[in-house]
Amino acid sequence: FLLYIFRFSVSSLKCYQCQGSGQDCRDEVLSKNSSFQVVCDFEDDHCVWVYQRLNSSFEWFGMGCSRAQFCKELPQLCQEAVSSNTLECCDGSCCDSDFCNKLRYTGKEKILHASKIDANRNIVLTVVEIR
Repeated sequence: FLLYIFRFSVSSLKCYQCQGSGQDCRDEVLSKNSSFQVVCDFEDDHCVWVYQRLNSSFEWFGMGCSRAQFCKELPQLCQEAVSSNTLECCDGSCCDSDFCNKLRYTGKEKILHASKIDANRNIVLTVVEIR
């Protein structure tokens, strides 16, 4: 009688998780505070970040774990929100490696508009940096 013991190692994806302003979710905050670093559930196979601007006085950043289906739908969801004037601007991106979802924006930029979806289903934005 032989007994084999198998050890399975499941490596879960790790993402930054934050909701708030660009200042709340900037790189310096994320990398220094482990409470912004999470291990995703098994079903969540992507990291995501999303930027939304309702008007000139309200903008929101979100980042965390996501399912592939949401990532596929994100460009269209943003395009619909901007086209219907629900949002002035919407942008987002998904990735599939540990801590790959750092924000593209630092809170020092002014994002003017999201105008179209390119061939890779990415939203094309105009970004102007304010110094």
